[in-house]
Amino acid sequence: MWSVLKDACEQPGVVVTVYVDGNVVAAAGVKAQLPRATVYRSAELPNGSRVRSHAKFIVIDHELLLLTSANFSYSAENLNVEFGVLIRDSALAESVEATMMSKHGSLYKLV
Repeated sequence: MWSVLKDACEQPGVVVTVYVDGNVVAAAGVKAQLPRATVYRSAELPNGSRVRSHAKFIVIDHELLLLTSANFSYSAENLNVEFGVLIRDSALAESVEATMMSKHGSLYKLV
C-alpha cells in the first residue's frame, strides 16, 4: 500500500493526507516515505501521554470512504484476516474529512 500512496502523492491534483498514531508509528518515517503527503500524528496530552488513534480509513476524491479493521501494515495486508467496507457517499466522505480537519492542532499535530 505504501507504493500506491507514494504514487498517488506524485499525481498532479491529488492530495494525500495521512493521520498516524504517534504511539505506534514514527510519523517522521511516514513523512520521509511520503514527502509530498501531509502527515499528522496524534498529539501529546498535558500529562505526557499521546492520543490513541485507532480509526482506520481512507477517503478518496472526497467521495469514497474505506473503513477497515486493518492496520496499514505488512501483516494486515498479508497475514491477517481483516474486514472493511467501501462506501461511495460524498456527503459521508466529506463529513469524515471535515471532522478530521476540525481536530488539527488539538488531537493531531502536523509533522
